[in-house]
Amino acid sequence: MIKFITPIIFLFLAFSCSSNLKEEVTFKGKEPSSLDVYSEKKIDQISESDFSVDPRYKFEDERFSKKGMSFIQSESMLRLGYDEFKSISSISGPLTKALRECVSGDKKKAYQYFDYLFKYYHLKSNYWIYRGNCSLHLKEYERSIRFYLKAKNLGAKKELINNNLAVVYIKRGNMLKAKKLLLELGDQNIRGNSILFNQALVYTSFGYFKKSQSILAKILEKNFSDDDVLFLAGKNYLNLSDPVSALGFLERISQSKLSRFDYGLVYARALFENNNSQKALAILSRVKMVSPIERETLSKLREKYREVN
Repeated sequence: MIKFITPIIFLFLAFSCSSNLKEEVTFKGKEPSSLDVYSEKKIDQISESDFSVDPRYKFEDERFSKKGMSFIQSESMLRLGYDEFKSISSISGPLTKALRECVSGDKKKAYQYFDYLFKYYHLKSNYWIYRGNCSLHLKEYERSIRFYLKAKNLGAKKELINNNLAVVYIKRGNMLKAKKLLLELGDQNIRGNSILFNQALVYTSFGYFKKSQSILAKILEKNFSDDDVLFLAGKNYLNLSDPVSALGFLERISQSKLSRFDYGLVYARALFENNNSQKALAILSRVKMVSPIERETLSKLREKYREVN
């Protein structure tokens, strides 16, 4: 789901081969090109024996596949939480091992792994993409930007870098910058589901619900199992004053997700506009509130829905 954001999360990595077209990147401050810049702890205690495979393992072709994993999630490590990482422990790539530590919250160990792997991979764009993903999980947004730009300088594909940078800006609430990065890629030749999804997300955030839905249609025709896609499609139709179509998507979302504030509110609103205020109230009663604004919003909605009964 999506926290518009988003969480997204939701935030996306697609593996790609290096491009021959390299763009020069100007860094503010010291360029992140040496071990010393981002080494916060000594790595004397780390050795090759800490990895289940040789650290020089060719990780570029790793693909995730797990029963129950959504098709967007399987193409992007930015969509994986710690539970997902634990469930794909058979993936033994050393950079994946380092990223798993980032997601689990062990920043010190993650940095030690990345620092050790620097000597093998610092000239590979994917190394800096993994480091960028790590910083993104740790909410170190400025670092993640610098790492993604370093990967770009080493030849990573433009669509991959623009997409990952857009995730950073979405999480920072800068939708205008995310829009510029994503929409300059166009949408005619984009095949990556995560990029299409982020483009649709940006269009929705600016109120272009029909355009967003036309992009989502390219994903939905392949698979209906991704909760975030279903949620965004339902939100689009709800904002297009079509609660029936909205419910067609929202009712397919995993029940466990409906306790989230954004999911629960949109689903309850669709039910209410479809003349089912009683079920809407039941959904709102299960929504988890975090901030005072969320509590106030839920209180007002409950009062409004009760008045109809």
